[in-house]
Amino acid sequence: KYLHSLATVVTVLSMTLVGRATDLTISLCMDELEEVFQ
Repeated sequence: KYLHSLATVVTVLSMTLVGRATDLTISLCMDELEEVFQ
């Protein structure tokens, strides 16, 4: 039971980190695109 909850916490944390990284990458790409099109 302890191990299971630990795995859940790790999964949630890694998913959050991946989501953050994805958001960051997308916003960076958008900035680049805006500069190109201006």
